[in-house]
Amino acid sequence: MSPFVLFTLFASSILNAFTASAETPYPLVFSGKIGTVADCAPGKSAYTLDGAGYWPDPPIVGENATLSFLYTVPSGYPDVTDGSAVYSLSLNGIPFPATTDPICNDVPCPITEGQHNLTSVNVWEGGVSGKVVSKIEWYDTSKNLLLCVQVTIRVGGVCKGLLRYLPIC
Repeated sequence: MSPFVLFTLFASSILNAFTASAETPYPLVFSGKIGTVADCAPGKSAYTLDGAGYWPDPPIVGENATLSFLYTVPSGYPDVTDGSAVYSLSLNGIPFPATTDPICNDVPCPITEGQHNLTSVNVWEGGVSGKVVSKIEWYDTSKNLLLCVQVTIRVGGVCKGLLRYLPIC
């Protein structure tokens, strides 16, 4: 299991903030050589996705691959000590069953107001190719959407365990 680690976002990786592309209908917070990271619920989620990135771009088979994103919990929003995280994935348009886990399994709780960085690092391995679309959705115990992040990437390899349930490689 690869838990999230609180970490400083690699700000120089963030490109094309809040622009759309043909790859995703959502506002982009990162556009790299082989993929994008987007807010998949702009204006609908309680938290704001401020930035994201993965590096190296493109990843190198056998080397560490890092995914990081920066989000803001608005002032006055109640602390989150429980809830759910829904992880979904498709490969070349074929969806796989989504998984749901307690949000605090991978995110340090309580989630308090202010800006937060989450980072995961794992080794990039070869084996799968095509278009991978991964989505993470966080909900509080009242089923209010907290955050939605979509990662779209075209790959020639697979990164085992990156964000445990959000395989983007």
